[in-house]
Amino acid sequence: MLELNTSAEKDILVLELEGALDSLSAADFRRYFRQKLAEGFRAFALDCLCLEYISSAGIAALIELHTQLSAAKAKMVLYQLSTETRQLLRFLGLEQKLPIVDDYDQAIAALAGYPRVIPEKDMVSPDELRLAELQEKTPPTSISEAPEKKETLEEQKQKNGDDSFFLEEKIGGTKTFEPKLAPAPSQSLAAPGSATTKQAIPEAQELKLREDPKKLISCPNCHAVLRVGVPGDYLCPACRFRFVYRGSALT
Repeated sequence: MLELNTSAEKDILVLELEGALDSLSAADFRRYFRQKLAEGFRAFALDCLCLEYISSAGIAALIELHTQLSAAKAKMVLYQLSTETRQLLRFLGLEQKLPIVDDYDQAIAALAGYPRVIPEKDMVSPDELRLAELQEKTPPTSISEAPEKKETLEEQKQKNGDDSFFLEEKIGGTKTFEPKLAPAPSQSLAAPGSATTKQAIPEAQELKLREDPKKLISCPNCHAVLRVGVPGDYLCPACRFRFVYRGSALT
């Protein structure tokens, strides 16, 4: 049985081989390195201090790994081999073919020129980078993305094309709006029943709820309750609807 204890030194994967590299563990050994190559590793430092036994199948796996790494422009280095393992490799004529050094520092130095690569599946294309950059620079265009902007009173007046405004006051603990008398329209209103009336302007109805110097009227459009003092043209503060209040006998 073979255990692989791993650690990383920058782009170098350091593996401590512990146990036996034989016919039973060789397949897992090969599979492990194929996975790490797919993840982008190109430098492997194999610490063999705790490698107790290596068989012919294990040696064949090392030779195959060395060939596979060379084809992928990667490299492995063996270090801290036991005397028995090193003598076996020397007897088989492999001591000069396999990269072997004495210690950890030499192994790291030998692998310094083999940086890790980014796997193709994890790479971001230049077009995607350019698109992401444009999205960061482009201000939001949709209503849902754009920050909410509150209109000032002056902007509302310019938008609606009139100079009318509304005064807040407290009535019975509830905040209401009292519209100021709006300026006369460009075309004067004709008297009721006049033949010259081109388009009738909706008229507000008085709500006789209580005795008050001012009168309560209802907006013809949204039915909001407003307090007025004199007859005239009005603009509803709730729905911005223009109407006329002709008044009644005011005291």
